[in-house]
Formats: sequence, C-alpha cells, structure tokens
Amino acid sequence: MGGVANGQERRKGQSAEDNRSGESGAAHRRAGARSRESPERVPRRSAVEGRGGDPQERSQFAHTPPALGEGRTARHAPGHRERARNDRRGRPEGGPVHRGDRKNSGDVREDLVKNSSISAAILLVTAVAACGASVQAQGDKRAVVRLDPALDALVSPDARLELVKGGFGFTEGIIWVEKGRYLLLSDMPANVIYKLTPRGEASIYMHRSGYTQPDIWRVGFEQTNGKSPNDPLFEKFYMIGSNGLALDREGRLVIATWAGRSIDRIEKNGKRTVLADRFEGKQFNGPNDVIVKKNGTIYFTDTYGGLRLREKDPRKGLDFQGVYMIKGGSVSRIIDDIPNPNGLALSPDEKILYANGSRDKYVRRYRVLPDDTVTDSQMFIDISGDPTPGITDGLKVDVRGNVWESAAGGVWIVSPEGKHLGTILTPELVANVEFGDPDHKTLYIAARTSVYKIRVNIAGIP
Repeated sequence: MGGVANGQERRKGQSAEDNRSGESGAAHRRAGARSRESPERVPRRSAVEGRGGDPQERSQFAHTPPALGEGRTARHAPGHRERARNDRRGRPEGGPVHRGDRKNSGDVREDLVKNSSISAAILLVTAVAACGASVQAQGDKRAVVRLDPALDALVSPDARLELVKGGFGFTEGIIWVEKGRYLLLSDMPANVIYKLTPRGEASIYMHRSGYTQPDIWRVGFEQTNGKSPNDPLFEKFYMIGSNGLALDREGRLVIATWAGRSIDRIEKNGKRTVLADRFEGKQFNGPNDVIVKKNGTIYFTDTYGGLRLREKDPRKGLDFQGVYMIKGGSVSRIIDDIPNPNGLALSPDEKILYANGSRDKYVRRYRVLPDDTVTDSQMFIDISGDPTPGITDGLKVDVRGNVWESAAGGVWIVSPEGKHLGTILTPELVANVEFGDPDHKTLYIAARTSVYKIRVNIAGIP
C-alpha cells in the first residue's frame, strides 16, 4: 500500500491542465478526407497564475485569463514570446493585476463572465464565425471514415463534425455535467477550468486549477498549440494547469492537477481537499487522467509531464510513471507495465479497465478484480504503425462497450474485441473525448485549441 494522503485541505486559489507526449501538431495526412485548416484562435490574454497561500488574496503575480473573447481586443493580447519573457520574470505582462480584475477565486462555482465591451463582443463573433467557416469548409468531405459496416450502428457515415468553441490554449479533461447540462474542461497553459455550454458559451469555472505557486517557470513541460511554426497563430507555452477531470458519485469534482502534482477534490462548500500527492513517501510528478468507479474507487495515472525537465528534472519525486488507485484513504500502484500511461476508462459493467500508453501509441486492457485491483494485462489496440499524427491520449466507452479513442488522425471507434471500425477525422490533434447532451449521444472532442462535437447513434458513458 502507498502513502495515505487523507484529510489535507488546500485552500488553493482556483484557476484553469495533460500530458501531451511531445507530439507536434502536423497537419493530418488523410488525403481528401478533411480540411487542413484549424480554427482561428479567439484573441485572449494568457493565464499564468502565481502565488500560493490565502486563496482570497489577489497576487501581483497572478494573471487571470478572461472568458474567451471577454473584454480585450487583439491589440491587448500580447504574443507568446512576450508572455514567456514576463513569465520568467515572475510577473504578467502589463504589470500587476488588481483584485477587481477578477472575482474571488476561493470558491468553486459557476463564474459566468460577461463581455465587457462592444468591441470585444464584435471581435468574438467575428473570430467564432471564422472558426465555424473552417469546419464547414469540409462540408462536402466526410468526417467519418467507415472501415467496417458495423460502424453505421454507432455513427452515421454522413454525420457532420461541428465546432463548439475555438480559441483555447490546449484543451484536456473534458467531462459532461448532467445536473447543469454543460461541459467542464481544462485549458492547461491557461491554468483554468472552463465551463462550456453545448451552444459554445464559455466562462471561467475555476482559477488556478493546477499549479498554484509563484515559480511557474519551474513547472510544466513545453508544448505547442499544434500549428505550424510558420503559422502566425503558432504558439509555445508551458503546461501548468490541471489535466484530467472526473465527477464522483456525489457530484464533486475530482482533478488531476498535473503541475500541481496531486489528485484533488472540490467539496460541496468549495474547499479543496488533497486526496493523494505521494506514493511510498515520494511525490507524484504529474497526475494526468482520473476516473471514478461507481463505488467511489479512484483510478489515476501519474507521469513526468508536470515537471519542466520531465524525468531529468531535479524536483522529480517518483522514479517511474504508473497507474494508481485511491481506496479507503490509501494509495496503491496497480499497473506498472505501461512506461508512459495516459487516459483511463472502464467498460460499462466496470469489469474491464482500459489504459492508454500514449508515447508508445497503444491501449492495454485489464480485468478488474472484486477488490478493484487489476490483473490479466492484454494489448487491446496498437496504432504505432500508423504514421498519421495522433496518439492514444484520452478515451471513453459507449453503452455497448465500444471504445472511442483519441488516435491517429482523430477519434478511432474500436469494438470491444479490439477491431478498428472507423475513424472520425478532426482538423486538430485530439486530446480527449466525452459523451454529452441529455441523451448522451453527442461526442464532444477536445482537440488542442478547440472543442468539436458530432452526433452519434449510440449513447455513451459520460
């Protein structure tokens, strides 16, 4: 059994974090199958949060991202290079941000942020319209590639991929909140969690969702937004925010904090409880994905991604990456045969656990025992032979046990037996997916800077 990390409560400032295994955002190569264009980014300020301590206190180092399109025109949005210089100095561009610039971050609640100027509203509408056009431009090109007739029962061949919202930094951890009928997702470089409606209305749900200290230049590995270095919209940034998200059986938000190096839970009163931050006395390096069983058992992956220098970082805690379980207040390592673990998902009956090996581009499956540990490791799918950009990052399962997996070229649909039935092609590399809407028949896709959706013929398990 590992180190127990119970009862700790952190009143961290709340703000919006994965693990991307270093895949660059090359254009998808499936000829004629989709547009090579990516949606334009909605201009917005970066969010490099700083300083721990009292979450009620507004730090001079904190730099809060407005809701997408909120209150700032393009001329107020510095480029990445300027942001990076200021980040290293430990302060945001433009000097201190005053308390009045953002709402109290100590509470976790729906923080609906309204546009504060007509010019910003016009800018947002213009940018989103441009984003929509880039997806609609592939209207006569099928988003769904059928490899097996069995796919038709799962998604129609003529189903259309639609843009929900663009302009994020790097989207991850997307989940559906049934009670409010909205999505939550991590924007990792912004260090916030966004609330996103099916209509594309975005607002900041939580500040400082990942790393909370002022020395942000020490944490989170470097990543890009997936665009070509020659693209004017190309950006580099550090992944300092939260990554995977999940809801427990009481509806509380569970967070893989990534650069925060812990698994946290947001209580009903808004307090932040650390469920686990170490194993056998050594600190985690970058909790990536997290899921919760119906009985309350939590599974999560830990990687080197929360560290600036990854496995060579002097701040490294554990000397390995792995899959862990939190049960009864104790932490145990349950999977050690995946060198670089990532996304997790359970079969509908919760008797099978799927675990992604993102760097090596495969998915393994395990039989879940009555005590919630796992056994019988088997290769489920291996996409390492496909040269198309994309890794096995996040995944979800539908009610019949089919696996919807981020993979080469987009989202792979794989039967419970491991047969690749078809692919949903996407304009950007996919990080994660989620089933949503009241009937759970809309697949939402978190793909680098944007969230897309597509209607399917089968209900998924959110």
